[in-house]
Amino acid sequence: MAVGLGNHRPGLAAGAAVVPGRGRPARSWRYLLIAPVALILTVFFFVPLVIIFIYSFSETDVLSQIEFTLQNYVGIVNSGPKLSMYLNSVMYSACTVVICLIIAFPLAHYIAKYLSKTAQAFTIALLVAPLFMSLLIRIYGWRLFLLKYGLFNEALAWVGLPRVDGLTYMGPMAIFGPVYLDCALPIFPIYVAISNIPDELLHAARDLGGTGWRVVRRVVIPMAAPGIAIGSALAFSLSFGDATSSEVLVGDNVQLVGNMLKFSYGYAQDWMSGSAESVIMMVFLLIVVVPVLRWVEVERLMSRGGKR
Repeated sequence: MAVGLGNHRPGLAAGAAVVPGRGRPARSWRYLLIAPVALILTVFFFVPLVIIFIYSFSETDVLSQIEFTLQNYVGIVNSGPKLSMYLNSVMYSACTVVICLIIAFPLAHYIAKYLSKTAQAFTIALLVAPLFMSLLIRIYGWRLFLLKYGLFNEALAWVGLPRVDGLTYMGPMAIFGPVYLDCALPIFPIYVAISNIPDELLHAARDLGGTGWRVVRRVVIPMAAPGIAIGSALAFSLSFGDATSSEVLVGDNVQLVGNMLKFSYGYAQDWMSGSAESVIMMVFLLIVVVPVLRWVEVERLMSRGGKR
């Protein structure tokens, strides 16, 4: 018996040694499949960012004659109007996130827990459909709707109310635009997070005497926190650098970071200052977004743990 066991164990060891050998070509194929995506990201994403970073420390816009300087950043720090644009962007983006969550969370909760699978697919398709339309068409559609002689004011006049002049140049429109454009995006991670909450857990919470709001506050919101965090990060990062909606709906009445970048890169042709402004914006967004992504377990969020 001892001899047989002794002869059997080396066989197992030999078999186990073969498996890693077979795994190496599989890993090589994985790397080969990832290589095109890595190349595209490097060429079309990281290389432009590196060029912007280099320009932000340069005194000249000739890439072959870069002269190192910190003056571009010093000029931003010493510029009150530019700092106020960053502050405005932070405040307006925070308001955008709050409003998006107020809209997205109840809708995502309703879709995940009160609709059938077919109704869920249909509703999500309706939410996704506007994202395939041009951003400019969607924003200019609202501008035409809100003009002095647009449909909104015509409806006010029809019911006997006075027209509202200059509605498209009011400050709140700088929040309305990003909310309209980005509100659908936080719905998806929140929907996934709520879908993963087992229905049995919610039934047990109700059986223990929890009211509808208390169950949402004590069970659903804590368990959906990763989805809420990702949705908030999406809404904040997209609205922070937005220039199109604010320019179309508000004009120059509200100055945001996006307007500053558009002026530096476009009208002023000041690539160095624009690059420094871009780097500061990206660093700030990284400070906000990276902790969220480190805290959230994306794989756990995407796993369909809950049963319907």
